[in-house]
Amino acid sequence: MDLSNASAIVTGGASGLGLATARRLAARGAHVVLIDLPGSDGAAMADEIGGKTSFAAADVTDAAAVADAVDTARRQAPLRAVVHCAGRGGTVRVLERDGSPGPLELFETVLRVNVIGTWNVLRLAAAAMAAAGRPAVTGPQVAFSGKVLVEREQCVLTITISRPEVRNAIDAETAHGLAAALEELDSDPGLAAARADQRLARAIAANGPLAVAATKRIIVDSADWPRAEEFARQREISEPVRASQDAREGALAFREKRPPRWQGR
Repeated sequence: MDLSNASAIVTGGASGLGLATARRLAARGAHVVLIDLPGSDGAAMADEIGGKTSFAAADVTDAAAVADAVDTARRQAPLRAVVHCAGRGGTVRVLERDGSPGPLELFETVLRVNVIGTWNVLRLAAAAMAAAGRPAVTGPQVAFSGKVLVEREQCVLTITISRPEVRNAIDAETAHGLAAALEELDSDPGLAAARADQRLARAIAANGPLAVAATKRIIVDSADWPRAEEFARQREISEPVRASQDAREGALAFREKRPPRWQGR
């Protein structure tokens, strides 16, 4: 994977998983922009990594600061990746042991950073990426994900790591496995491609068959669609899926925290 002419943003990049990710991307030649709080060790870590790595101080909930960081990345090279590791936890109880109500301020802070901050980073990064094409945000176990139209030059995959509030989040071990698979692809393309095909087939098969068929049709047919008609034509294909029994089953399975039982209707 050639990242030498690409920029990548890593939030929470001054420590932990974010810092480890930044080191890996920098080693691959990417222009890495670390985003972390102004009081973090971000600047020192960027200097330590060296190369084309820089630091942008920003709270992920601050739209202006994140926008400036995204602009920094775009000035270095086309923005091709965002790894969002910024987040915070905290013990938040509805009722404290002494009978007092749980702290609203901490609950608001956790939600703001983990939910609003995540959305803020993704929306600004996606807009920057869309300058060179139309990004597609993908995820498993959905009846129909919606925006699957992509330019032939670019597709964006977002992965949420270790976030309990996101059903499709992956843990650090799985993330490490994905990185190992990419390295294997570099070292043995034939073997890695075969394994990747198997994994991809299993992932596709886990989704609703109506959604898979509609997605394939959109991807294949959209190459010849006039740009002004793209979304209208996509809706013609996707709306029957949204109105299907499978769509209702997907929502119900999500609510009940179980694998969906697709019927193909």
